[in-house]
Amino acid sequence: INRLDVGNLLHETAERFARLPEAQRTEQRVRDIVRSVMAREPKYRLERNAKYAERLTEEAVRLCAVLGEQLSAGAYRVEATEAEFGEGKRYPGIILSDDPPVLLAGKIDRVDAGDGFVRVVDYKTGGKKFDPAAVYYGTQLQLPVYLTAVTAVADGRRPGGMFYFPFKVKWKDPDLRLDGLFDASPESVIAHDRAFAEPGKHESTVIKYTATNKDGALAGYNNKNVADGGLLADVCAYAVAAAGQAVREIADGYIRPTPLVDGALSPCNYCEFAAMCGERFPRYAGSPGTDVFRGADHGE
Repeated sequence: INRLDVGNLLHETAERFARLPEAQRTEQRVRDIVRSVMAREPKYRLERNAKYAERLTEEAVRLCAVLGEQLSAGAYRVEATEAEFGEGKRYPGIILSDDPPVLLAGKIDRVDAGDGFVRVVDYKTGGKKFDPAAVYYGTQLQLPVYLTAVTAVADGRRPGGMFYFPFKVKWKDPDLRLDGLFDASPESVIAHDRAFAEPGKHESTVIKYTATNKDGALAGYNNKNVADGGLLADVCAYAVAAAGQAVREIADGYIRPTPLVDGALSPCNYCEFAAMCGERFPRYAGSPGTDVFRGADHGE
């Protein structure tokens, strides 16, 4: 049983569990789903894997319990799972370029809607974290592109947020709150977690947000991934523009090496031609949250 097996099992279990009506989101249903997924893979029937399969089952139970609590805590309800966007799909495709003509299509793990807002959720195994600067530098465009697709439907709903739901299989109690960028207006935050409708200080169990409600206004604490006003829509527009620029560079044959070096993590570590390249690339060491977008021209 390898890492890919773990990710696939937890992903499918979470997806099927999220589609269930709230009254049917029970521990027994989780175990039934896991059993049916494991039944398709002979390796789970091997005696040497029995203990690991048992631990994976308990991890899935805990994971789905958190997922169910997150959905029950706010106004959002699952609108679609494995939601496709593209020509003729539920959500429209995204035009990245007119010359050459490129229409982006894809599939979103989960789309939630509630109280006039819509959010996208992508399931991630491992330590993947949302970083606004990674969007700015073009290496983490997935979530804002997804949110662009679902908000392109002309139904009047506002973008509420874009999130990773982390599957951190460490056999302890990791932080499984939704990790991403969200509209920090009081009505949007309360749609994620109705605890913020009550006076006083609250730390959300749904999203990574801590704030005090005083007379209906929310004052946040050290929250980098919040988007005030129209910034969330601006980030989405910026990401689509960056993807379109990449398409045009590919079409033009632009091949200059410009890797983004993040601390000790560098694409150069995996390049067979690094020894003969000789170029030195700037290092990126994180960002002050969404401030990286303020003043950015997403039309360029």
